[in-house]
Amino acid sequence: MPKAFFLCLFALAAGEAAIAELPKEITWADLLPKQEEGFDDPFAKLSEEQLLDLGMVARIRYLLANDKVKSDGPDAKEEKVLVAKLTEQGIDVDYLLS
Repeated sequence: MPKAFFLCLFALAAGEAAIAELPKEITWADLLPKQEEGFDDPFAKLSEEQLLDLGMVARIRYLLANDKVKSDGPDAKEEKVLVAKLTEQGIDVDYLLS
C-alpha cells in the first residue's frame, strides 16, 4: 500500500512539472526597470574644469593617504588651493568624494 501511495504521489508531482510554464527568452531590455527612478547625479552639474579639479583633489588625497607625497609639499598645498576654489564655487568636496 505505501508503495502505491508514493507511486501516485510521484505521478502527480511529475504531472505538475510538465504543466509548468515554458521558459521564455529574456533580453537586456527585460532587465531594465519598468519605471525609471529619479537619481540626482551631483557630478552632472559640474563643469569640465570643476571635474578635473575634483579629480586632482581625489588623486592628491590618495597620494597623501598612501605616503606617496609629503603632507607639507607642493602637492598638499595644491590640494588646499583646489579645495578652496571649489568650495568658493559652492561645491562640497568632502561630500562628493565620500
